[in-house]
Amino acid sequence: MKKINRENIIFALFILYAGLLVTGYLAGIAVILLTILFFIDQKDRIKNKLKKAFTNPLTILLTTYYLLHFFGYLYSQNKSLALTDIERKIGLLLLPVIISGENISKENIKKVLLFFKNAVILVLSILLIYHFLKYRKGIGEFAHFGYSDLGISFFYYSVFIVFSILILDYFKPKHYLFQIVYLLIFLLLISNRAAILFLFFYFIFWKKSFKYFNNPFFIGISILIITLFITTDNLFKNKLNILYNSTDFDIEILQTKNSISTTHNSLEQRIYLWYLAEKLIKQKPLLGYGTGDYKAALYQMYDQYNFKAAKRNKYNTHNQYIQEFLKFGILGGIYFIFMNMYILFISRKKPLLLLSALLIIWGSIFESYWFRHHGILFIAFMYPLLYKYYENQKNNL
Repeated sequence: MKKINRENIIFALFILYAGLLVTGYLAGIAVILLTILFFIDQKDRIKNKLKKAFTNPLTILLTTYYLLHFFGYLYSQNKSLALTDIERKIGLLLLPVIISGENISKENIKKVLLFFKNAVILVLSILLIYHFLKYRKGIGEFAHFGYSDLGISFFYYSVFIVFSILILDYFKPKHYLFQIVYLLIFLLLISNRAAILFLFFYFIFWKKSFKYFNNPFFIGISILIITLFITTDNLFKNKLNILYNSTDFDIEILQTKNSISTTHNSLEQRIYLWYLAEKLIKQKPLLGYGTGDYKAALYQMYDQYNFKAAKRNKYNTHNQYIQEFLKFGILGGIYFIFMNMYILFISRKKPLLLLSALLIIWGSIFESYWFRHHGILFIAFMYPLLYKYYENQKNNL
């Protein structure tokens, strides 16, 4: 198979993967096809690709994190759940090796990133129309109904939206300013405060001389959008009202409130979740509960303290760092923190990768982003792809 033909196939499968990632749960099909293609090659070329892949620090970091789950499997009593977790995270093993080992130009990587952004915009637009036609709800209810049939949590889509905005601001394609404003509308509809705060800090502190602030179109549209949603978006207003009027930080008060009723203050719920998870970690600090048993330990804690909302919704920790300490104890928790810090270190001259890592690190404080399908496959694909983009740029490939 000629090099150019092989690269075209790789490029096409990357495009397929990016499209499937934002439309449901079928991205695994592209992973399977990419894996098959990786091994349809001459033996010496396969060896060279593997050697090349494992000289990449990202491949080593993500592979080690994946293999850590086999260790967690060994001392889990519920082997079935532990095995399911291993299967769910297989992309962290396969995709970095494939992306690092195969040849694809920086121009084709750029096209994949821009396609991802376009796919996010298209899916959001279709979802909004679908929301009006099927549910006949107001625009302020979009986060509750717009994603229900797609099957992807709006938290993951908030990360997709922010990442798309970062892509637009980095590459600045045609009409990029309009697209940024359009995506900001959907981010406000979703009302994910962590994502909104990340963009706020990005625009104000990262882009210190942010030139959009000198653009009358951007300023006018932004003021109009913010005013519109603050006054009409019920979800946005309700979240702000709940956060402002009912937030307590005293654990005893949180325990009483959450045992009596199902509260809707997500910040309070997270604080209380983290408190209960911390109690569990202290009981098994060295190795944790294993990948098959940590959720059962959490559920028992919910029952013990009658945490109504958590019992009903089967919450995870909503914090990836706490979840790693709960699964693996000190060993795995420290490795997870080290891995993220080292990714930041190797990304310091790769701005889009650095921002993406900061986005995931920030988001992992509030959600278990490395736990679910779309979070895992986003990281497993975008981290090595962005790293390769900058390495190819350095080597003029």
